[in-house]
This record gives sequence, C-alpha cells and structure tokens, in this order.
Amino acid sequence: MQKSTTIIGVLEMLGDGFSYNDIRTRYAIGNSTITDINKKFKAMDVTRKQLHSITEK
Repeated sequence: MQKSTTIIGVLEMLGDGFSYNDIRTRYAIGNSTITDINKKFKAMDVTRKQLHSITEK
C-alpha cells in the first residue's frame, strides 16, 4: 500500500501529463502500481480537488 502523499502525487502528475517514466523515477514505483492507482481513482468518481479535501480530514 502506498502513502497518501504518493497516491496524490501520482494522480497529480498523471493529470498534468507526465509520463509513467517520470512518475516511476519520482516515486520509485512500477508501471502496474501507477496503473492501479489511476484505475482505483477513476472508479471512485471524484475529482483531484475532492480527493485533497478528503485526505486533509
């Protein structure tokens, strides 16, 4: 399981158009982890802004 800061960082980088290679280098995680984070986020049906407010609580 990844830390919430890693998850949010990955989602932000994906949203900003960074490549998987950039994200792997930044967070030292694999492609499958990036894909898994992205799939789970999309399944939640929330925006990145909403995700920030959830994690702050």
